[in-house]
Amino acid sequence: MTQPMVPVHQFQGPATNCVIRGKALGWLSCTAYSMAMLIDRATLGAKRPSGCDVRWHTGDIDGGLRLSQVAAVAEREYGVDIEVRVGSNVCSPTYAAGKLRDGHPVLLQGDAIAMVDTRFRTTAGSVNHAVLLNDGRGWHLSGGVWVPSEVRVGDPAAGGQRSSWGTAPKGFQWWPWALVLEFAAKLRPSGDSRILGPGRWYAGIGPDTEPHAHLAFRGIETTPMPERFLATAPTGRRVNVRSGPSTQHPVVFTIASRHEVLAFQYTPSGEELNGSRRWFGDHSGTLWVHDSGLRKP
Repeated sequence: MTQPMVPVHQFQGPATNCVIRGKALGWLSCTAYSMAMLIDRATLGAKRPSGCDVRWHTGDIDGGLRLSQVAAVAEREYGVDIEVRVGSNVCSPTYAAGKLRDGHPVLLQGDAIAMVDTRFRTTAGSVNHAVLLNDGRGWHLSGGVWVPSEVRVGDPAAGGQRSSWGTAPKGFQWWPWALVLEFAAKLRPSGDSRILGPGRWYAGIGPDTEPHAHLAFRGIETTPMPERFLATAPTGRRVNVRSGPSTQHPVVFTIASRHEVLAFQYTPSGEELNGSRRWFGDHSGTLWVHDSGLRKP
């Protein structure tokens, strides 16, 4: 798997770091600064707006920002598509973790109260906040799904500033997964005392701009990656997509001829069919198609 790019960390403070129409908005713009880092990551540094730039494009200079506002800016101004999961369309932590593992940066909203008694503290107390989840490490199966032990987090309030409560960390930090979960659960979506609770995330998910493969079954990365194929099958038949490179692995689903297939890896040591042991797999190594079911476009 390739190493994901880590964008330039952006510090939102002090308040005068972002002044728009006479209003000092630095400390009120965590969502904008987190989105600025996500845009940097999604464009591999080609577009690197400041958090204040993102804030300015929203046209909103009153209080904090909604995730949908900065997502609209990312799409309209910088060409970065964002999957917005808020309100009735929240996502689960495991869904977001899967996206993170697949190479997608995630903007997560929560409450900074979760960090107060940790070395990651950046605020005086409880306040709705936003951070960028860039990538994870220590991936392992938990309840049948992949989750990280730690996540590399870009907290825009982590500027190394000194306050009465202590000194904040500076730049990207590796947060324990449990802290990420607590942060997200403590979000107060309506701004009152009611918290979102566990199992539901307010998140903006960016694109995967760095193709990679989680190699499985002695897999080898394709060149190029991904490699494009079209499914091919006899008339009236469909191509089997299996969970592994053999007929002993169950069929997950079937696809019609001319369906585009993106292969991120191949294994030359799968079950032999029609004289070939080569099977092609997806980025996660969980979906496989035999060589005989594919052709070049």
